[in-house]
Amino acid sequence: MRKEAELNLVIAIDSSYSMMARDAEASRFALAVRCANNVLQALLLEGKHPFVSVLAYNDGLMEVAGPVRLSKEAASAVRRSLSSVEPRGKASLSSLLEEAAKLASQADGAKKGRCAIVLFTDGIYSDLNRVIERAPKILSGMQLFPVMVGSALGGAPQMERLAKAACGVVLHTGTESFTDEFLGTVGACGGSGSRRRGLKAGDFVLDRISTALARVGPSCGADCLRIKADLFDGSAQCDTAFVDCPVCGRGFGVPAAWLDAECPSCLAPLALHEDNERIEVGETLCPSCNNAFRILADAVRAPCPKCGAKLSFEENEV
Repeated sequence: MRKEAELNLVIAIDSSYSMMARDAEASRFALAVRCANNVLQALLLEGKHPFVSVLAYNDGLMEVAGPVRLSKEAASAVRRSLSSVEPRGKASLSSLLEEAAKLASQADGAKKGRCAIVLFTDGIYSDLNRVIERAPKILSGMQLFPVMVGSALGGAPQMERLAKAACGVVLHTGTESFTDEFLGTVGACGGSGSRRRGLKAGDFVLDRISTALARVGPSCGADCLRIKADLFDGSAQCDTAFVDCPVCGRGFGVPAAWLDAECPSCLAPLALHEDNERIEVGETLCPSCNNAFRILADAVRAPCPKCGAKLSFEENEV
């Protein structure tokens, strides 16, 4: 069995003044920070301990952490440091990427591992077009995953170009629900460029970051289960735990990391069973609105998150 390459991850959070804007229940910056913290927690829950660097940036760069091996203590330190950051000024994307690339290359084993930069931003930069031209040189051998935050998305087309130049994909935390408008998920582009795939998942080792991103928004009922199931695109099996709805009694198989899931029938919180099991993942197709979703086989009775109709189950794809 081939050993998984070491992961060197840089999380960069835009802390410029524009991130103070409130598009939903919190500011863009607060949503980005929550998402970044969820990323670290999701990696820990999966037993992954990559080298991590965290940057908050505006007209000056502040290194919150790293490069450091991810641990519970490191994640807690990052959370405390980010809680004291106050957005101000403007942000230079060029300076940020240069510093992020520097941090990624400093981690132990960086030359042998995979380097990825996850950039939380609202896309408002004065130097964006210039950075796109320089990205292949600045980020040589690395992948960039811009995560668009908020509803002021004037820079989204340029961010698509930037991601393509750096062999990454653009993600989107959404505008209202923070789940419905994902532009893509973290995936292994292999040089093929950016892909707008909605709620489809890539096969990159950062798939658990996508899991965390799906959890950043407010409770979304049935949509919550659909989003999380979608993240297992092309995977025949996944580690799961069984959960029971304490209100209606229905059981579902969900990945053990998703402890905040809700019953898609009545929206009640789901309780976690003690024994984890392995369960297959398959395709579902809504007979009413014809939307297709990846879903865990134990949850095939769940209603379509689009129209509420009962979902049918197709054969698993291996």
